[in-house]
Amino acid sequence: MTSILSDTAQERAFGKLGEPGDPVLIEHMAGRLIDLYALLLGWAEETRALRVPDWADRLKEVLTTYAAQPIERTHDFVDEFITNIEEVISKLAAGQEGPHHIVMHITFEVGDELSRQFDEELDRVRRYIQ
Repeated sequence: MTSILSDTAQERAFGKLGEPGDPVLIEHMAGRLIDLYALLLGWAEETRALRVPDWADRLKEVLTTYAAQPIERTHDFVDEFITNIEEVISKLAAGQEGPHHIVMHITFEVGDELSRQFDEELDRVRRYIQ
């Protein structure tokens, strides 16, 4: 995510202040973001589909939760981006010349509580693995 939305990548795609962006690079950046989203969805689905012994079910459940926040945040980010672009398009259609600025942030987080739960479950199932 960091490389996809790095300042350098954004400047190359959207252009420097007062300069036009590159539609091909913007589309490429959007495609990479969607590819990452699809990868997260696929990983979560594949992990849920794993057949594990009963004693490992809870570990698998906690593990799949790691993808929940990034998936939700990516979805929200795309929705927010669409809303922002629609606002800029409306302003341009109303004759409001630019530049128009859009500032957005996205953060993927794994909470301490989730990490604690995973560590506890991993410790619990280790006795079955040895």
